[in-house]
Amino acid sequence: QFNNITLDSLLCRETSYTTFLPERYKNVTLVTRAIVTRILFKGTQAVGVEYVQGKNKYSVGVENEIVLSAGAIATPKILMLSGIGDEAELGKFDIDVVVNGKEVGKNLHDDLFVSAGFSIPENKPVPIYPYSLAPAVIFGSTTNSNLAVDIESSVGVGTLKGFLGPRNSFWLWPNVMHLKSKGTVTLCSDSPDDAPLVNPAYLSEPGDIESCKIALNLGIEIGNKSSLSPWRKEQIAPKPGTDLESYIRETADTTYHYCGTCRMGYDENSVVDTKLRVRGTSGLRVIDASVFPLPITANTAAATMMIAYKGSDIIIQAP
Repeated sequence: QFNNITLDSLLCRETSYTTFLPERYKNVTLVTRAIVTRILFKGTQAVGVEYVQGKNKYSVGVENEIVLSAGAIATPKILMLSGIGDEAELGKFDIDVVVNGKEVGKNLHDDLFVSAGFSIPENKPVPIYPYSLAPAVIFGSTTNSNLAVDIESSVGVGTLKGFLGPRNSFWLWPNVMHLKSKGTVTLCSDSPDDAPLVNPAYLSEPGDIESCKIALNLGIEIGNKSSLSPWRKEQIAPKPGTDLESYIRETADTTYHYCGTCRMGYDENSVVDTKLRVRGTSGLRVIDASVFPLPITANTAAATMMIAYKGSDIIIQAP
């Protein structure tokens, strides 16, 4: 049953901070509450970083390399503000072109999740999970193949912190991966203070809505299993008979698995090469989820840390 889970007081959730413990590295200086405004170049050589802290602007030079790790939204923004991007886009804001990188900010991938909800009888105790979601994930395939997993469904109840639905309810949230739609990140001005324009272009490829419908039907099917009947009062989302495409377009939401906007590749159109160096420049690498050439079959955190590990090895071994 739902509430037969005990918590071992000796266990704790592992995080990137507890794994890497940055304070043990004495050669690292962390500048907080600062916003990077642009990378400074001498020709195509990256020579420094400009940043703002409070009301003051600072510039710092580098002896070796700059590693840009601002994520799939902010990394292309910083590159474009620094003059690396599609020259037509940079020209809109009179930004001097360092490298005409037409794919900077393109190829934005994200996963979507859909929601299948069921009310729980009032006489049933609703569990409260320490990590909000139930400690279970259901994997599936929109093509009914063991070789092509593209559904990752979380399970939870209405006691989820911040959840706006009814408390006495349980939910399946299929996360649909490997969607074909691609979005963009572009500038709205030449000011670092302005957020970039993010167009995820969700469901713009016709096959994606079909994948979402298959994933949603899987959640509905599981939630209506006879084994869950003691815990199920009725299906509340989507209501039986609802047009699923309309429901998905109205309620599907981001999983914040943004990646791909500074695609890595062997081809000259890729933003970074296989050593994570920004093409057309020297002394500048990108190490974050923006370099993913394709979406992955998982959450993005572990893969991003793997790239960081590999990137650090590449830098250490560089001549």
